[in-house]
Amino acid sequence: MSAQRQTRKPSGAKRRRTRSGRRGRSAPDDVPARTATSVDLIHRQRKHRIADAPVRRLAMRVMRELGREGWEVAVTFVSAPAMRALNRRYRTKDRPTDVLAFPDPMDGLTGDDSGDARVPTGSGRHLGDVIISPQVAYEQALESGTSFEREVKYLVVHGLLHLCGYDHETDRGQMRRLERRLRRRFIPEPA
Repeated sequence: MSAQRQTRKPSGAKRRRTRSGRRGRSAPDDVPARTATSVDLIHRQRKHRIADAPVRRLAMRVMRELGREGWEVAVTFVSAPAMRALNRRYRTKDRPTDVLAFPDPMDGLTGDDSGDARVPTGSGRHLGDVIISPQVAYEQALESGTSFEREVKYLVVHGLLHLCGYDHETDRGQMRRLERRLRRRFIPEPA
């Protein structure tokens, strides 16, 4: 008896032509298409110029490393007075701060009280907003002896970790360890 080899496509998958013209498979109809990671950069201050490409590239790499590829995030740069107003309103601290993170409440992420990061549970794809004060970053860079560009990158990493549910005030050092690892990997020391 000869065994005939049958080839059939998986249920729900459709044969289609890719952009290159080759035949490929698309996802089943009930599986949502994977969207590209999106990092929107919004400039609401003019005092300190920030290059978009390195910040966007860093944010996308960090999001991929944190398992948030395909998610959207907004990074907004605001003046020190605007940051002071936000800090006063949301944290009841009447001074500017370097970075604030506002996770999207409809993002489909949940967490627990163990200090572990939130994990995706729904179909939400907007991680949230990171707000950075370039003026405060500039002052911190002067104090620490690092460049302004590096300080901004540090704050982007810090803010993204907060959006993913990490909290350095309650997680027994988990966020700080991960932040150091991400900094070493994606923000190398200058030569």
